[in-house]
Amino acid sequence: MLFDFSGVMKNHVFIKKPKLHVYRFTRVNFGVSSSPFLLAATIRYHIEKYKNDYPDTVLLLDKCFHVDDLISGGKDFEEALQLSRSAKNIMEAAGMDLRKWISNDANLMEQWKKEKFDVYPVDKTVSLGVNTTKVLGLS
Repeated sequence: MLFDFSGVMKNHVFIKKPKLHVYRFTRVNFGVSSSPFLLAATIRYHIEKYKNDYPDTVLLLDKCFHVDDLISGGKDFEEALQLSRSAKNIMEAAGMDLRKWISNDANLMEQWKKEKFDVYPVDKTVSLGVNTTKVLGLS
């Protein structure tokens, strides 16, 4: 049975058998209350495929995303570089580019630049409270 917005039955539509058109969204709609859930579910579905190959990175991606921001770190240069490389590769395979890479480690920032990561510029000011980076709308 088919009803319109006012509750009036519209079953005659099925009797006439009109040609139905099916439309699908290929992007998550902005502003819809379910959008954050759909994005998180899509990311989780995609990263699960890499659980055996990159267990640490999959755990990081699963736990450290807030909507579309990934906030994480590593114990040292090598760990951070390895995690960033594998996270970038996993997300690129889904057509999702991780951008605005930033770190307080100048060597890591330089390595990212060499590897063509989309590096976010760091403010070079040395003043207390001035050299900050905005995360999740907070600085």
